[in-house]
Amino acid sequence: TRRSSDLGDFKRQAHVDAVAILSLGDGEAAVVRVAWVTSEGSDHVTGASDVRHDPRDAVIRATLDAVNDRLHVELPE
Repeated sequence: TRRSSDLGDFKRQAHVDAVAILSLGDGEAAVVRVAWVTSEGSDHVTGASDVRHDPRDAVIRATLDAVNDRLHVELPE
């Protein structure tokens, strides 16, 4: 388990830039766009998730989908 003090100069900011619930086929999907800001610049990542029961849960899963790969690459070993 890492503590914040173990991350050294690891400084990143992310915020949800846009959220949409879209009709897709016979269901719905949540799509989330996250702004990813570092000292090197900014970028956007996008994630999606099927809406199963609660759209709020789908937005959470879509947000995690958006940032998951980026965090895996950028977290120190």
